[in-house]
Amino acid sequence: MIILYDHLLQSFRPPPLFLSYHIITMGVLDIVPAGVLTGDNVRKLFEYAKENQFAIPAINVTSSSVANAVLEAARDIKAPIILQVSQGGSAYFAGKGLANDKQQASITGAVAAAHHVRTVAKAYGVPVVLHSDHCAEKLLPWFDGMLAADEEYFKQHGEPLFSSHMLDLSEEPKEKNIATCVEYFKRMAPLGLWLEMEIGITGGEEDGVDNTDVDNAKLYTQPEDIWEVQDALSKVSPNFSIAAAFGNVHGVYKPGNVKLHPELLNKHQLFAESKLGKKKPLFLVFHGGSGSTKQEIKTAVENGVVKMNVDTDTQFAYLAGIRDFVQSKAGYLQTQVGNPEGADKPNKKYYDPRVWVREGEKTLSARVKEACSDLGNTNRLQEVKPNDCILSRKKINCISISRIIHIALLLFSGSLRVVFEDVELCLMRDGYLEISSSQGILESSCKPCGFRVIYRKIRERNEQQIDVQLLLSLHQLPLQRILCIRRVEVYSSRGIFATR
Repeated sequence: MIILYDHLLQSFRPPPLFLSYHIITMGVLDIVPAGVLTGDNVRKLFEYAKENQFAIPAINVTSSSVANAVLEAARDIKAPIILQVSQGGSAYFAGKGLANDKQQASITGAVAAAHHVRTVAKAYGVPVVLHSDHCAEKLLPWFDGMLAADEEYFKQHGEPLFSSHMLDLSEEPKEKNIATCVEYFKRMAPLGLWLEMEIGITGGEEDGVDNTDVDNAKLYTQPEDIWEVQDALSKVSPNFSIAAAFGNVHGVYKPGNVKLHPELLNKHQLFAESKLGKKKPLFLVFHGGSGSTKQEIKTAVENGVVKMNVDTDTQFAYLAGIRDFVQSKAGYLQTQVGNPEGADKPNKKYYDPRVWVREGEKTLSARVKEACSDLGNTNRLQEVKPNDCILSRKKINCISISRIIHIALLLFSGSLRVVFEDVELCLMRDGYLEISSSQGILESSCKPCGFRVIYRKIRERNEQQIDVQLLLSLHQLPLQRILCIRRVEVYSSRGIFATR
C-alpha cells in the first residue's frame, strides 16, 4: 500500500491539524509481471497472497484446451493462477499413442505444456505459476527430465522453463523424504525454481498413486515434522512451500466421509513462529481441495495456505459442458447430413470439435472462477481506486514530524504503532496503550486512547468497495522529550504492509 502525501507538516501546533492522504492498494501486477513467473517473483506472489488473506487455485491441465480455459477464467476475474501438470496428464498432453515405459511421454508432454503456457500466458495478461504436481519416488525419472529441461532453458533465457515442481515423497520415511528434497532443492534453487514438498499423506488415489488404505494417523502432519522441513529447506533457499496433511483426500466423497481439520495448520504456524519470531512464516499448500466446504477453505487460507489444488471438480466441469451439448443436440450428431430440421440439412456446425469442446471450456472456466472466488482470488491484479483517509491529531506538545516515511493502512485495521527515534507507541483496537523504548516499557494503560477504525462496505456490480477512515486522538501523552517520528505502521489480521 502506497501513501501519496498531499503535504507534509514539519511540526504540530494547536489547534488540531489534519493530514489528508490518498490510499492506493497495490495489485498483483504492481509486484510481479504478467506471464509465467520464476525465481523471487513466485515468492513475491505468495507473500502478497498470504498478507492479503487469499490463495490461488492450482488447476491440472491435460491439453491446450484446458490450459486456455483456465487462463481465460483468470483473465476475466483479474486474478493470478496456477497451472500444473501431473505425470499422467503430461503423458496425455504428449499423446496416448507414445510409449511411456521410461517416463519419456510424460517428460515430453510436460515440456510441451510448459512451452504452450509460456507462449500464450502473457496474451491473457495474468501472472501464472507453471507447476508440476505430485512426483512420488517411482516417478523421479519424470522429475529429472523436467529439471533437465529447466536447466537447458536457463542456459538460453536466464530462467527455468517451469516456475516450480513438487516432490511427493510422503510415503517414504521422514528422514529420506526431507534429505531427498534438500538434495534436489540444491539443484533447483540456483535456477530460480520453487519447490513444493509433502509431508504427511494425502489419501485417495490420483495418477496411479493409491493411498486409499493408508493408516488414518498419517493423514495428519505434526508441527514438529513441519518444522524439520522448514529448518532444512530454508538453509538452501526461502522459495519453497509445504503440503501438510490435515485429513486431505484426493477426489470427491460423500459428505461426512472425509474429516478435514484445516484449523490444525495454525498449530504449524505457531510452532514455526516460536522458532523464528515471525508471524505465519510458512507457505502452506492445500491438497485435495475438490469437494471441500467454503468454511474449510476459508479456515485453511486464514492459516497461511497460499495454494489449493483443484482437479476432480474441474475435470467434471469440463465434461459437463460437453455432456449437456451432446444431449441437447443429439438429433444433430447422429449423421453428417440430416437432422430434425430436414433430411438434407448438414450438421458440421454441431459436430465440429471447436463447437462442442468449446462448451466444455466454458463450464470449466466457470468452475475455475468459482474456485478463485472461494479462495478470495478475484480482482487482485490492479490497484483499487484511491479512497480518502483523514488522520487527525490533537495537541501533541514538542513533537516534530520531520521524518514520516510511510503510513501503511490496511482494511479492517487492528492496531496502530508509532515508532519515534527511540520510543514506540502502541495503540490497540481495544484501547490498550503501551509506550516503550530500547530500555523497556515506559508507560502502559488500559484506558481508552481514542483510537478507532471506522469502515463501511459498499457492494456495486458484485465488487466490494471499502471506504476506511482512521481517527486518532492523542491527549496528554508524556512525549515532550520525543523529537522525531520515524515511521507509522497500521496492523490488521491481514498482516502488515511496508513501513519504510
